Amino acid sequence: FIEAKLKETGTTRIVPEPEVKVETTVAVAPGDTKSEFLRVLQLSGLDGESMTDDQRDALINIAENSGLDPGDAEDMVDEYLEEIDRKQIADITKAKAKPPTPVGRNGTSAVKGSPKVKVVEEPVPGATPKRAVLSPQQERKRYPNYSNSLGGQMFLIPSGEFIMGNPFPDAPPNETPHFRVTVTRFYMSRFPITNAHYEAFDPLHKSKRASATGDRHPVVYISSLDAMKFCQWLSIRERKKYRLPTEAEWEYAAKGTDGRRYPWGNFDKRGDLANFADKNTSFAWSDRQIDDGYAESAPVGSFPRGASPFGIEDMSGNIWEWCSNFFEQYKPTPKTDPHGPPSGTKRVYRGGSWKSRFASLRTTTRSANLPNFSCNDLGFRIVCECES
Repeated sequence: FIEAKLKETGTTRIVPEPEVKVETTVAVAPGDTKSEFLRVLQLSGLDGESMTDDQRDALINIAENSGLDPGDAEDMVDEYLEEIDRKQIADITKAKAKPPTPVGRNGTSAVKGSPKVKVVEEPVPGATPKRAVLSPQQERKRYPNYSNSLGGQMFLIPSGEFIMGNPFPDAPPNETPHFRVTVTRFYMSRFPITNAHYEAFDPLHKSKRASATGDRHPVVYISSLDAMKFCQWLSIRERKKYRLPTEAEWEYAAKGTDGRRYPWGNFDKRGDLANFADKNTSFAWSDRQIDDGYAESAPVGSFPRGASPFGIEDMSGNIWEWCSNFFEQYKPTPKTDPHGPPSGTKRVYRGGSWKSRFASLRTTTRSANLPNFSCNDLGFRIVCECES
């Protein structure tokens, strides 16, 4: 089933690096659904200590979408983890039983006739390796834009500093105070995740599509938990680190470093920049003087003139977009790569939607709701961490 789907969508199976390949005693027969799921487990590189509940749920979801019974998939995950743990214990026992090689004063082997091997210092436990400091031009050269296995374009957002929050006198309370933030490079999807992208992960979601929407419309009726499971699935599929953007990453990608009010600049009241509550809608706040061409959501990429300084499109209007942060009031202190509070009752989403008045399309506009909330104008886009 999985091989057929890959062939049908024109995608390529990710081949694991030799050092992370997991040897198992279970035979793998090509074309067998259980064997294919075992391969997915092997590609994950996870063990009993590192696998989170969300990762486990994502794996079970993959198995269920492939036609496996969820109970059988649970058993396979348990058996896989037990086998990995047994292998790790055996390796540790074997290593302890092996006598250490004497080391001379000059850091080389003291055993006569043995090859001279320099002693390599182990990294300090808990230490965080520092990323190389590169200019934006060097970062763009080292980390080129790419397309993921679903055909989604991923654009590099280079490292930089910007003023987060709303510095204008008419700023709403939840957008103040403003403060300086440093953001480390990352990739962001050029467009929000579409119906076609999401349904590669969850085919059953097609029955929940918003009315009269196609493959290239942004996926909606998605909770933040659904979005995070999609990121886990794509991470395992490609052996990369996909996730929801933080609020800081989202706002930086939307406004850049010049403090603009909207992704495209500071001008407003135009129908060629974003999809918002215009004459095609029937809200009390709809702008009857402007026509953006859509009564509800638009296919992604319909408003290229509204792109951000980094070329990211549809950041304002069309659909709100989940971020990873739990909501909290801003604090006026400089920050580097802030992730927000570790817990909370509501998760943030940004950007406004086709239901929003034009003024709400600001790069600083914030809203929040329960993590399991979903509706017909809320979706998400993804980021991918750059390898160090």
